[in-house]
Amino acid sequence: MNSSKDVRRQLDRIALIIGRDFGVIDEKDNKIYCSDVSDNAFNTITIPEELENDIDYSDFVQKDGYSFFRYAGSDSTVYLYMKSGENLDNDRRLLELAALAYENKEQIQKSEINHFYQSLLIDGPKSVNQSELTQYGIKGGYGFMVVNIYISSDDYISNSESSSITVLLKGIFSQFQTYQIVILNSQKYAVVFGINEEKVEYEQIIETSTTIRDTLASELMVDAYVSVGSLVGKLTEINISYKDAETAREAGLVFGLDKECYVYDKMGIEKLIYGLPIRNCVSFLKETLGVEFLKDKNAKELLYTVKTFLYNNQNVSESARALYIHRNTLVYRLDKFNKLTNLDSTRFEEGMKIGIALMIMKYLEKKAPGELEFER
Repeated sequence: MNSSKDVRRQLDRIALIIGRDFGVIDEKDNKIYCSDVSDNAFNTITIPEELENDIDYSDFVQKDGYSFFRYAGSDSTVYLYMKSGENLDNDRRLLELAALAYENKEQIQKSEINHFYQSLLIDGPKSVNQSELTQYGIKGGYGFMVVNIYISSDDYISNSESSSITVLLKGIFSQFQTYQIVILNSQKYAVVFGINEEKVEYEQIIETSTTIRDTLASELMVDAYVSVGSLVGKLTEINISYKDAETAREAGLVFGLDKECYVYDKMGIEKLIYGLPIRNCVSFLKETLGVEFLKDKNAKELLYTVKTFLYNNQNVSESARALYIHRNTLVYRLDKFNKLTNLDSTRFEEGMKIGIALMIMKYLEKKAPGELEFER
């Protein structure tokens, strides 16, 4: 981002206004900018120890014929320097103004990059152009993936807290080289990753994502949901990964999955059911359980009994204990269910069919409860 042509032009203008050789160094002693690339002495300048370690408790220092100013921006620190003049107070003021101009340009470009990824995630590749892809796109030799972070609506997030969240996410994913944090709104964030080390890096990102919820809770005292989208081949396809991450979270919440992170590629049957049309789900219930059973006033109690029976691996004693009823009562209810539905819950294959029907009912209870109101 710092090496882009726009930032270079802005820094060239600053150097022209200052009228002296001028440069910018980042926290790792990398040269972000140098107005005279042919001056070897100027190019080899490093951050003065006094500024780097805050020895003199000052953000300005003059050393070896150069003036240095430390500027702490919103999410990084840079060091601006130039050849010293006769008046050090003027040098300080010039570098302070240069720092403000530099930070302003940085913020504008960050906003442009954020808008680019917002458009790509939400509206797809048609919403961006090739020049934007070339300028802002991250690299991914193996593919790309998206991690979504949703802050609970019960937690109000201010602008400063939003910045804290992005800083925290940078810390969590600091081991990865290629990623872009995208602020979608104050309650929703996405991290776009370029995968360069095949499946190993993909699994590492998933593992790291499981720590986000606990970290946000302990550091910022906010509740969050985290979901991971599918792996896609091109940057222009990340809206697919983003939508898959959305689906993973929604399906996870509908089915009451208690997870630190919902992973689309590991959702299993919940993902399959969530993608079914409502009418197909209702049709399956009618076909499997029968309309007469669904109309029966005892259907809810019988379904809960069968659900507990299946959950306990069709063990009568364990199921009766879990329901706090006598085993004979349990056997009576199971027999009644079997007669009303023409299904045998003790058989493995039919038990699986009943289990799917129970999951579909849970899905409909959240997504279309009116479809379960069968006439009695």
